Amino acid sequence: MNSFFRLAYFTVAGWLVEAAFTPRLRAAALRAFGARVGRGVRVHRCQLMNHHLGFDHLEVGDGVFIGDGVILDLAGPLRLGHRATVSVRAVLLTHADPGASHG
Repeated sequence: MNSFFRLAYFTVAGWLVEAAFTPRLRAAALRAFGARVGRGVRVHRCQLMNHHLGFDHLEVGDGVFIGDGVILDLAGPLRLGHRATVSVRAVLLTHADPGASHG
């Protein structure tokens, strides 16, 4: 897939995940766009960073809870083990210098 269409596809995919109505529907949307998402996962309203790179870096185990306002950075691998809880407004960064890509 050429880089422009890849960027456009995953940008729209990120918007769709964030706009999903229910926590289970958000988990299903992540799965549909390439994330590895286990059973019984609940993803409340969250923000995705660097989702234009794709969702294959995200792996979520069974029974994981992701709270409201959580920011997930998908620039690098992010793995949440079985039954993990990510509390409200937590930020999970996957790279050492978040400003490097912006010069």
